[in-house]
Parts: sequence; C-alpha cells; structure tokens
Amino acid sequence: MGDLQLPPTHGTRNWDRELTVPADTETVVFRPFVDLTPSAKTIRVFAYNERGYSTRRAAETPRGPVKASFGLHIRCSEDLCRALTGTPVRLVDTSGGGVTERRWSFGDGASSDAASPMHTWSTPGFYTVTLTVSDGSSSDSATRTVLVEAAAPAGSCRADAETVCLRDSRYEVKMEWRTSAGESGAGRVVHAGTNDSGLFRFFDPENWEVLVKVLDGCSINGRVWVLGASTTDLGYRIAVTDTVTGESRSYGNEPGQPSPAIVDTEALACVGGAGAR
Repeated sequence: MGDLQLPPTHGTRNWDRELTVPADTETVVFRPFVDLTPSAKTIRVFAYNERGYSTRRAAETPRGPVKASFGLHIRCSEDLCRALTGTPVRLVDTSGGGVTERRWSFGDGASSDAASPMHTWSTPGFYTVTLTVSDGSSSDSATRTVLVEAAAPAGSCRADAETVCLRDSRYEVKMEWRTSAGESGAGRVVHAGTNDSGLFRFFDPENWEVLVKVLDGCSINGRVWVLGASTTDLGYRIAVTDTVTGESRSYGNEPGQPSPAIVDTEALACVGGAGAR
C-alpha cells in the first residue's frame, strides 16, 4: 500500500495544503493553517491512497497556553497607534493557543467579543485597548494605546512626544524642566489624557509629574481657562498656545520650590468659537 495523503478538501472545509505520510502510519496529526473553530481541540482527518483505502481518526490539535495579541488597521508605532474621531477602525485578534473566549475593551466604555470587531471613537484623547482571551483554564491579556485625534481639527496643533494637543487640536501645550544644578530638558507626553487635559513626565515613564487642563469658560466669564497641578519641586515652564489666534500663556516654578497650583480663569480669549469642541 502506498503513502496516505490528506486531501486539500474534506467535507465542506477547505485545507490550505496536502499532507502525505507513510501508509503504515497509525496516527496522523494535522494542524490546519486556520483553526476550524476557536473551540476546536480535535479534528478529523481523512487519508487515502491510490487503492482507495481510507481511514478516519481523531487527531489532537497541538496547542500551547493562550497568548493574547492583536493588530489594528491604523498607523501604529511601537508604543502608540493613531486614529481619527468618527472613523471606524478594524481590530484583529491574532492570539495563539486554544482561544475559546475573548473580550475587547476599547477604553471608552464599549466592548466586544468578536474576533475582528470594528470600533469608532467619538472624542479625542488617549484610549487603552485591551484584549483578554481564555481557553477555559487560563487567560492572557494584551493592550495597545490609541491616540484619537479630531477628524475636523479646530486648530493646527500637531501632537508628538513633547506636545499635547487639547480641545480638538486647537490648544498646544509644551513644557520644559530644569534642576538647581543646571540640567534641563523637555517634558515628555504621557499616553493618557482627554480632549481637555494632558499629562507630562520628566524621567521615569511611570512617574507622572504635571497635569494641564484647558477648559471652556466662555459661557461663564468670556475666557478660556488654564488649570494645572504638579508633584515636583523641579523648575519648569509650561506654555499654552491658542494655535488659531497665536495668543500664549506661560506658567513656571523655580527649582527647589513647591509647585503652586495653576488656576488661571482669565488665560485666553474666546475668539472664533474657542469654546467649541
């Protein structure tokens, strides 16, 4: 009897390749290129040769512990993806192992259990996307951070590693720090925040130093407000700029001094819909 061959089509399922084994093989283990179903732990294989001999056997699909991973169909760097408000984004579960359950959290209160969901964010800001998968006995999670920017920006601010853009990209926030020994550098943006507020760090990515908020006070006193708080005694300078009018305000602290709270309710003019999102 010649070799046994697994055909590319078995029943209604299409395989991606054939598998040929010696005719005296007692067990055939075949790993399909794409799992039959997320819950499948065994598959049936069908083998035959030129004499028409055939056999069916249950074959255990090789699987390891679940390992969560996923991709997004948007522009991503190693630590940050970027999306636009109102634009649907496709996410794809690429997890390994025998995944039987999954749960997506999109960071805005929405969730899904689909393998490849679409999601749309409505408000600018940083969002943490989390995928949790399970095989019934173990689980694993993966996360990615998405910066959602205004599809119709109200200004010309361009977010980067040292620049926070607030209120639909109208207001640009930057900061610099300095020590009493004369060292200095640019504040680095923390990947967390909303359309109204941003965070900065100086050294350790886990040590957040300064919070800055730009709020619409136009209906109250006809001005745009700037509020802030910090947890450092380093010297610093914060610059908040309206990219539509060019008007700017700066706030600072001297090295070695406790940082004062920023409560500026007269900061910037309400011009050209400054209070609009």
